[in-house]
Amino acid sequence: MSDWCWIFIPEDAGRQPTPAAAEAAAEFMRETCPEAHEVTFTFPDQMEIVHPYQSWEGAKCPACKTELEDALFAAMDAVMESGDVSCTTPCCGLKTTWHDLDFPGPAGFARFYLEVMNPRQYGLQPFNAVALTEILGMPLRQVWRHI
Repeated sequence: MSDWCWIFIPEDAGRQPTPAAAEAAAEFMRETCPEAHEVTFTFPDQMEIVHPYQSWEGAKCPACKTELEDALFAAMDAVMESGDVSCTTPCCGLKTTWHDLDFPGPAGFARFYLEVMNPRQYGLQPFNAVALTEILGMPLRQVWRHI
């Protein structure tokens, strides 16, 4: 049997909430998704890519739509060590970030993530999305990971 993880990462790749806000957000998601197997949060020591695993479909330049998966993975170690996600795309020279590439499904880099394992629901009601954003104090990106 496969599992689904619903992961929330900051829209600003390097941003982190306070530990108290992270705990409050986890508790909020436990109440919002009572059938979830587990709700956890992580503050990685270095920048991490958060992507859909088995549902991964690559990454493209947001300007010219050239496939950049090879360039992304070639840059991964440097991004994770430095925490700097800025880049200039090798295809058309667009100044952007690795975090803001055109991913077919949401993905990105993070120094914090909130994870809901098998939530038994797909998507938050708009008022719950606003509440979670307010609890953490930052806009969020939702990633669905199939493992």
